[in-house]
Amino acid sequence: MAVVKQPNGCVLAVQVQNGMSAGGTQLYKYLRYKNIKGDVTDDALFAVGTGLAGLQSSIATAIQRQDTSNLIEG
Repeated sequence: MAVVKQPNGCVLAVQVQNGMSAGGTQLYKYLRYKNIKGDVTDDALFAVGTGLAGLQSSIATAIQRQDTSNLIEG
């Protein structure tokens, strides 16, 4: 039987700087916003991510879209 991918949403992840390590390398953390409808456009998600990044006291370094899906036999 063939396997079918069934999209079920996405996560908006905003990567921000989170200090320095003892060795002097930059540390990062992710702020994740879950339960976003999978049919949201990339432009809309980027606009929201940019707005959220502007509210942070830390510097945002990346805005990511992480799609999630279920694999089912069809």
